[in-house]
Amino acid sequence: MNEPAPPQDDDPQPDSEQDSDANAGPHGFAKEGKRWVQDLLRSYVFLTRLPLAQSDEDLPSGPISQSMRGFPVIGALIGIMGGIAYLFSDLVGLTPLLSASLAVLVLSGLTGVIHEQALVNMANANEPNASNIKGLVFMILLLFIKIACIAQVGGQEWGAPRVVMLLIAAASVSRAAMVGAAYFLHNGQDDTAGDQAGLRTGELYQVPQAQFTEALLVTGIIVLLCLVFDQGFSIAVAGLLGVALVTAAVAKVMNPDNVRPADRLGAVQQVSESVFLLVATALLTV
Repeated sequence: MNEPAPPQDDDPQPDSEQDSDANAGPHGFAKEGKRWVQDLLRSYVFLTRLPLAQSDEDLPSGPISQSMRGFPVIGALIGIMGGIAYLFSDLVGLTPLLSASLAVLVLSGLTGVIHEQALVNMANANEPNASNIKGLVFMILLLFIKIACIAQVGGQEWGAPRVVMLLIAAASVSRAAMVGAAYFLHNGQDDTAGDQAGLRTGELYQVPQAQFTEALLVTGIIVLLCLVFDQGFSIAVAGLLGVALVTAAVAKVMNPDNVRPADRLGAVQQVSESVFLLVATALLTV
């Protein structure tokens, strides 16, 4: 007869511990780095209209809410492009007002004006049969505020470099506000209720806490890096105020029943960017 096998002293680890060990070390860092790259590419495709070298089919499937930690980074990239446009305009001798106008044009063009359109749709949500004049006026006023703020900062000493840092921080913070709004506004709506863009509520609103937390951390790092080129904590304070004000406004004012999720988040981006620029300009030009 075969003798029973002696008991083993080392029992296998639970699945959770095995998964934890699998994620540790160089291999785990490599896997996390690959996930970050994928999230950045998905955020890039979602937030911009710039071409991507690889096909969209090569990107992982799933709700965009699972990749929103990349939003602030792509926002910073958009801000860099706008800053380059301002620097070029300043170097060729254009006035701060014209340079600011070109920078805002680049910022809007990179996204295909999707956020501006969302703002118009949001403003007209309660009057679907009315003309778009109310939303258009609101959007034009916000664009004017952005241009005026950028021009005012650009007219100061060392204005052009400060504008670059301001645009990077504003674009990053406003995308972080989108993540915050998506995280806090999920209210149990039916995930099968899609919008005209084919995005279901759950694809935008069911943001995991880890994605939300990492998006805020990344935004904080970007804003602190911008502070290297300026004095004090003015940009950081503006960023915190902008995100707090917009999140509170969204939670209190915006009606979730008659607004598409994509329109709501696009409007959040526009309003938060304008609030950020207003507060930052006031702090940077005192």
